[in-house]
Amino acid sequence: MKTPNIYFFRGLLIILLSFIVNSCQLNKPENTISSEEKAIRKVVETALEMFTGMNKDNASEIVKFFYAEDAIIFPPNILPIKGIDSITKFLQTYPDMSDYRHKPNEIVVFGDYAYLWETWSVTLPLTALTSYKDSGTIIWIWHKQSDKSWKLWREIWHSDIPLPDSSATEP
Repeated sequence: MKTPNIYFFRGLLIILLSFIVNSCQLNKPENTISSEEKAIRKVVETALEMFTGMNKDNASEIVKFFYAEDAIIFPPNILPIKGIDSITKFLQTYPDMSDYRHKPNEIVVFGDYAYLWETWSVTLPLTALTSYKDSGTIIWIWHKQSDKSWKLWREIWHSDIPLPDSSATEP
């Protein structure tokens, strides 16, 4: 049978350990993660506003604002596209994206890197009279630059629309 002193010392030990853990946390800068998340979200919002007016003439400006010099994008159904110049050429072929919408689902910061998972939707023109709606998921990996700004380092996305003759099934 345990004596009341053992319960007292166990309780005291738990309180002491809790105090030590909490006191170690005091040296951590407050809201470091949330300030980094806010910085990334601000870049995303600014860039997406720019994307809605993107064309072949201003794609370079958008790419330099949004992407890291060593960025790689992984579009669906084609090989990866590496570097600012190649990404610019790729985005110069994009149609008008004035109806682009996105919803952040998760953002996690790991020091100088972060990932952001979003869902997106867009209506894209096919002809002057017709268009189609698309939606999907995008994963962005961000890298904090030497000037403390956040740039998109890796990007991969997919469409929820199955490919023609696809035997893919619903999950």
